[in-house]
Amino acid sequence: MMKRILSLLLCLCLMLSLVLPALAEQDREAIHLHSVEDLLDLAENCVLDSYSRGKTVYLHKDLDLTGMAFSGIPTFGGTFEGRGHTISGLELTEQRSTAGLFRYVQREGLIRDLTVSGRVAPGGTAATVGGIVGCNRGLLIDCRFEGTVAGSASIGGIAGVNEAGGCILRCVSQGLVVGENMTGGITGYNVGLIEGCDNLACVNIHTPDATLDLSSIDLSVLMDPSMLSTGVTVMDTGGIAGYSIGSIYDCVNSASVGYPHIGYNVGGIAGRSCGAVSGCTNRAAIQGRKDVGGIVGQMEPNLSLNLDEDHLQQLENQFAEFESLIRQVQVSMNDFSAAG
Repeated sequence: MMKRILSLLLCLCLMLSLVLPALAEQDREAIHLHSVEDLLDLAENCVLDSYSRGKTVYLHKDLDLTGMAFSGIPTFGGTFEGRGHTISGLELTEQRSTAGLFRYVQREGLIRDLTVSGRVAPGGTAATVGGIVGCNRGLLIDCRFEGTVAGSASIGGIAGVNEAGGCILRCVSQGLVVGENMTGGITGYNVGLIEGCDNLACVNIHTPDATLDLSSIDLSVLMDPSMLSTGVTVMDTGGIAGYSIGSIYDCVNSASVGYPHIGYNVGGIAGRSCGAVSGCTNRAAIQGRKDVGGIVGQMEPNLSLNLDEDHLQQLENQFAEFESLIRQVQVSMNDFSAAG
């Protein structure tokens, strides 16, 4: 409970640190997106880490990226207000290790009320891939991804990796997520906080929804049982997170996860976890080869004791009282034996 309170306080502090300065500046640094060209200009300027910091970006209409040469926004440290609009036609398939509409969201970054649809399936290493964000260190609130996300490791419908201090709140993923290691409907690898999220995306299944565009994904490589003998193994697959050492609260998985007899550490909420998981619900079939669970496939033990001098003194006093009670019992038993 204390860990959850601290996580929520951290998110609140992050939100206040973003909102209050913005109000004080009265959006002097506002950027308004009315067209695809405006979005492309933003992406070009965001090559520098510092460009977006302190700025608020407003999306004023739905944008369609179909057929456009768009490689994603490299790094973002400001506030992006989606205002309920959709960026559709996203197609990220070039050689990348980290990929998403936003490749990196910095600690100061906030992405809110945005829907993204398309396909994020880069070639190359493809080690940190998300539908909306590749690597998140900031705040994602009320965002939604619809489509396909595929890669090798740390693959998530919303974010590939959610770093320490990163928060994903009330986000939804729908479609298909495919990966070999640490694959989740919301995020592949979670070190931060995920709360109130819903996953409607099938994760590492053999027969995906026929309505999805899977032309660039070779499922046979990832899911064929014969590949197990060649060293290809699917590990850490979850409806919300593939592998979590952070916190997951009040999340729901409603889509199939895993394939029969394939994959290790498969869970409806987390494939593998040594962090907090609370108030979560799984409503779909979960299948795998070993360590398969409706909530968590494999829960790793994680015990941490942090005792100050006051706590140590209290423990010493309690042990002393316990020893005294033992002595009294021994005396009573000796007296009882002598009397007998």
